[in-house]
Amino acid sequence: MSDFVKLLDCSHIELYKILNLLKKHRINPIVKDVSKSSALAGFGNLSPNYVEVYVHKDQLKKSLKVLEN
Repeated sequence: MSDFVKLLDCSHIELYKILNLLKKHRINPIVKDVSKSSALAGFGNLSPNYVEVYVHKDQLKKSLKVLEN
């Protein structure tokens, strides 16, 4: 995962819009569902509807430009 950097944190509702924008520009993000990760680890749902979006470090500048517009 060292080749990937966190682009942003968002809710599940915002996620689909962001994924569509990135994929439209041939950027393939990785989504980490923090709420599911914490539940699987036995901590319960500490942050409901919260996800982290990661992109490859080579695509970070392009990703930021896409999200600015």
